[in-house]
Amino acid sequence: MSLKRWSGFGAHANEHVVWVQGKALTAGVRQVHVDFVAAFAAVQKVEYDLTDCAESRWAGDHGRFQTALRDLERRLSHLVVVVRLPKI
Repeated sequence: MSLKRWSGFGAHANEHVVWVQGKALTAGVRQVHVDFVAAFAAVQKVEYDLTDCAESRWAGDHGRFQTALRDLERRLSHLVVVVRLPKI
């Protein structure tokens, strides 16, 4: 049995993080992924050129995406801090 086993999503979507708190960590990582996909999808749906900073809607859309990324980064860093390998 390995202490840790995790690969990204996609082809390996059925693999899980295996630690003492594996189920909770796997659920947390998966939720971060789902939330990132949703935030990115919102950016992809804008009806204007994203490189046009002068667009009146750009600042609001950028701010929402940036806020979502900061929240995801905070949540992911919390998961990393929670993960501690047992002493061997």
